[in-house]
Amino acid sequence: MRCLLFCVSLAACQAAPARICDSRPDVVDPCGGPDGGDGPIRGTPDPGSVPSGRVDANGGTVDRLWFATTGDTRPAECDQTNLYPKAAIAGIAFAMRALRVQFTVDLGDHMYVCNQSDAEARQQMSFYMEAVAQGPPAWWMTMGNHECGSDAYPFACFVNGGHDANFAAFQTVSGDNHPIHYDIEYCRRQGHPGLLAHGFQVLAQTAAGAGIFPHVVGESLIGFIEQSCRFLKPVYSGDTVYPLLTVAALTPGRKTGVITVRSTVHNQRRELCMEGEQKYLVRKRHPGA
Repeated sequence: MRCLLFCVSLAACQAAPARICDSRPDVVDPCGGPDGGDGPIRGTPDPGSVPSGRVDANGGTVDRLWFATTGDTRPAECDQTNLYPKAAIAGIAFAMRALRVQFTVDLGDHMYVCNQSDAEARQQMSFYMEAVAQGPPAWWMTMGNHECGSDAYPFACFVNGGHDANFAAFQTVSGDNHPIHYDIEYCRRQGHPGLLAHGFQVLAQTAAGAGIFPHVVGESLIGFIEQSCRFLKPVYSGDTVYPLLTVAALTPGRKTGVITVRSTVHNQRRELCMEGEQKYLVRKRHPGA
């Protein structure tokens, strides 16, 4: 008997485990009960007292937004319809519904079909629609770059038959209107599988300002003074390109210096499409050193 009382006494002195939602002051009553915040998916809170109001296809009025987002729910590789993540999507949709979100914003990319099969694309989309039926009734969908395509490789999004957004934007900025970049039928007659990207459009992907370079150099940067490159492989609408900048040389002067940067662009097939060199003039931190 004494042993039993001793054990009970020890148990009573133990600190209660912290609830998963104790560190979420931004959520109104996220646990919503004595269960420690075990939501519909392990590690997620219960909704508790969510903001009031209703949102549907015609809009709505709420006192505070309480919504969810999802996107890029396609298979990992092209044409893997048999591996479509139906269960995962349905589980996420169910969790959103259990959290009583007012609506869901879908960010697109539900299909990944590269074999020109309309039937396979429809099958993947039907899998997605069946899965999200488990979710909130207000599910606003957007179109990703895998939801539209031409009838030939590289299956990019065309507007009015022969443009995609990146190509149209470059045409607006550059004024270049050669049909090799904007007329799909012209491209095919020339033996190209799709719209051919302008060299400057490819080169633009290596802009150092799109990365951390100017933030590292900071106010030492005086200017971009030189650029050279070679185009080794064509880039087509729908290709995925991977730019890379590497510091190749540091050339000091008396008060300034030059940073030489090697630039490359590869495509999704790991082919080197462009290589070149950029030079930047910078101030020295300690002039004369």
